[in-house]
Amino acid sequence: MQLVWPELNVNVVSTTEQWAGAAIAGPKSRDLLQKLFPNSDVSNEGLPFMGYMEGDLFGVKARIFRISFSGELAYEVNVESDNGNFMWEKIMEVGQEFKIQPYGTEALSTLRIEMGHVAGSELDGRTIPYDNSLEGLLSKKKDFIGKRSLNRKAFTADDRQKVVGVVPIDKKTSIPEGSHLVKDSNAPLPNPKLGYISASCWSVEHDNPFSLAILKNGKNMIGEKLFVMSPLKNKVIPVEIVSSHYVDPKGERVRS
Repeated sequence: MQLVWPELNVNVVSTTEQWAGAAIAGPKSRDLLQKLFPNSDVSNEGLPFMGYMEGDLFGVKARIFRISFSGELAYEVNVESDNGNFMWEKIMEVGQEFKIQPYGTEALSTLRIEMGHVAGSELDGRTIPYDNSLEGLLSKKKDFIGKRSLNRKAFTADDRQKVVGVVPIDKKTSIPEGSHLVKDSNAPLPNPKLGYISASCWSVEHDNPFSLAILKNGKNMIGEKLFVMSPLKNKVIPVEIVSSHYVDPKGERVRS
């Protein structure tokens, strides 16, 4: 266990199991939320993006977070775990007016990849915050664990790897996860690897395959043509490097 102040007597208790949560996402999510919490101001002004409020869900105390992992206008509602079923039933009951549909983690994965939200496959222990465009979360004034390591030469190199988007040139061929990105598909082995595919999906928004990749010098590679090679799938796919934010790049939906 790593301790900064070993003389402190602190206990950390997880309260995860004491809460039940549900995500409400999509163009009609605010309309549904207003029906669920008629006495709360859930407008863009009353509950802005990244905002939080407490509300009354038909007699049950609830916590409402306006956050989005899907790239859509979205909220997360939390109640004490004993009221989890009640919350779900009310959301589905009131949501019938808006033709509500439950969705699972596969759909959520597609939505997050399209939006360029990083998850476990990008946060795999081999990347640093800069690689995933999360350096804004690091304090430039205060000290923190790992700050000294981030100043090492490998982590500050100009051609440091970065998360990018990848689209097949033919807009048809699906890209296997774990594939390598190379400049020349005919180069002699070992072919220098520039990066790898971390996540892939079929973009419902654009109706073509889309992937996220961790790519060397990715910040300056947008627009470049490369090849994806998958020895396991015996595939060589010409691709173009694009922004990792394939859908709603300016965040207009989540802030609408």
